[in-house]
Amino acid sequence: MIWAMIPNMFEFSIALRYLLPNKKHKTLSFVGVFATFVIAIVLWLLMVFLSITKSIESQWLSKMTALSAPIRIKPTKNYFSSYYYQIDQHAEASNYRLKTLKDKLESPLSDPFNPEIDQNIAHLPMPHRDSQGQLIDPVKRLELVLNRYKAQKKIRFQEYALAAGALHLNLKKEGQNQTLNQILYLTSYSNDTLDQGRLIETWDVLDLNHLLKNTSLEPYLWKSDEILRHIDIQSISIEPFKLPLPKNFSSKDGVLEAFAEINAEGKVKKVMVVPGLDTSLVKNPHIKKGLFNKKTKTFEGQLLSDNQLYLGSVDKLELEAIKSTDHGRKFLFKGQLADQTYFFELSAQDFSVSKFKTKKSVIPQIQEILAKASSQTPHPVLVPKSFKEQGAKIGDKGFLSYGAKTVSGFQEMKTPILVAGFYDPGLFSVGAKVLLASRDLIELIGTSATTYALDPGETNGFLIFTPSFKEATSIQASLQEALVLADIDSYFEIQTYNEYPFVKEILEQFGSDKLIFFLVAFIIFMVALSNVSFLMQLLVRDKSHEMAIIRSLGASYQSIRKIFMFAGIFLGLISTLIAYILAFLTLHFIQPILKALSLCMGQSMNLSQFYGIAHHVHIEPSLILILCALVPLLCALAAGFATGKFRKKTCAEFLKEPR
Repeated sequence: MIWAMIPNMFEFSIALRYLLPNKKHKTLSFVGVFATFVIAIVLWLLMVFLSITKSIESQWLSKMTALSAPIRIKPTKNYFSSYYYQIDQHAEASNYRLKTLKDKLESPLSDPFNPEIDQNIAHLPMPHRDSQGQLIDPVKRLELVLNRYKAQKKIRFQEYALAAGALHLNLKKEGQNQTLNQILYLTSYSNDTLDQGRLIETWDVLDLNHLLKNTSLEPYLWKSDEILRHIDIQSISIEPFKLPLPKNFSSKDGVLEAFAEINAEGKVKKVMVVPGLDTSLVKNPHIKKGLFNKKTKTFEGQLLSDNQLYLGSVDKLELEAIKSTDHGRKFLFKGQLADQTYFFELSAQDFSVSKFKTKKSVIPQIQEILAKASSQTPHPVLVPKSFKEQGAKIGDKGFLSYGAKTVSGFQEMKTPILVAGFYDPGLFSVGAKVLLASRDLIELIGTSATTYALDPGETNGFLIFTPSFKEATSIQASLQEALVLADIDSYFEIQTYNEYPFVKEILEQFGSDKLIFFLVAFIIFMVALSNVSFLMQLLVRDKSHEMAIIRSLGASYQSIRKIFMFAGIFLGLISTLIAYILAFLTLHFIQPILKALSLCMGQSMNLSQFYGIAHHVHIEPSLILILCALVPLLCALAAGFATGKFRKKTCAEFLKEPR
């Protein structure tokens, strides 16, 4: 049947002739071009919208589930009220303390109770045993289930822990010492979770300058030469009156623009030569702008010595080496000045990096510091990037305070911490209140703190990372069946990202917004199809005499119908092709387009922390295939509907109609 709808060469040639613009039929040609344009515009907007929303949704989910994973398994109330969990605080083998899931996995004993040493436990619930009378270990059985799925490369899993404490971070903002105080959640991390959502923020100019200028951070973070292995300094801004003017300095111009520092008596103390560059240094009342005579070494007639002359700018600067001297670390730069090459030595306090590019990612370097967290004090942590707006910098120190019971009573405990970097929580609803810390620090606070009461079911569990978000629901169902077979389904609850409170509302709103757009696009597309139908009506009316002659020569109604339906298919394909080209160009240059719109609107059109539009947005191949099949089909149906009059009238009736 499909082959019967394919036009032969005769039908194909007639349909193609009808579609080509013709000067004799200007109205028909205009309607055809207009119909093609309208359909192409609608499809272009649809492709761009769906591609951008797909990119936004993917990045949102990636960031929101990087810390909580697409699937999460957490203990239920039955687990915490069970004999298996409570027996640890009554057994000497467990040091009379409750255990985390990690402790349970590492413990060789599922039942640590020793009746010869431990006290009576008649008040505890009855233990859950199997058919052979052995105590069921739900945690180790869960691990076996997860390992089977991991072996099939369906999932990756890890245990997580959560605690709470009060953060006190020492900041130096606008030259004054300040303290950032905030109650935070602390959650554990791994390289998998950090990489999963690309959470770690790379260094910016402020971070880099702070690290280079503060050598006191080197015992805890990185030395300057290690930092500079990862970056390439492209330009620096030299602090005023810090770079001595080279003695062999020569210039084509005998007189150069300069700035002089004036003392209370009005005499020149220092002069900074700024070749070819105008600055706003004159705003300082102690700075005077004037001209420096290179030959006579005078500024506004006052003779200067070599140690009074400084340089303000250098072109084509390159970092050559870092030298250690008795006065500290020196940075050796090579630069161009008046078309000549000079070498300069500066300390970290004498300049600031204004532009740099990353030679290789600094994220592994940050992860290296985090990996040493268990053996390092203060503990390195990652804080939300929103803290940077409040003045936090890499290397800032502080402490976490929490209450704990000691021999002498309830006391406030303090654990020193160090900001090793920032992370992007995305739209995670409590992202600004979560600190990423080492497992050792969380266990220290979690087992000791009594101030902040948390739901036990939220403080410990397993994170399940799936190959894609689409598989989360099917894997959840499969895991649930496996837990039932292992007889541990009452101890654990399995949640997918769709059920997380901080994700569910966003996804629902996002879905409703897409539905509204689809409805609007559908209405506009129907209007475009009506233009196609109108075009075919005009084409049928214009070619009715010609079609009547063709029918009188023996052509069937189906043959005539295929001519116009092929015209509709061709119209749909051309529209889809034009829409694809426009969408491809739009998405390829999405960042420049957003910048241009930002300039026109006077505000940012790409709020990365909210929209998260990627630099490279791609059109889904499945979307292109669907549109390439659906649009020509609908255009063909519109054309086929327009040819219905050929079935009702005879050839003679068509020939009698006035042209």
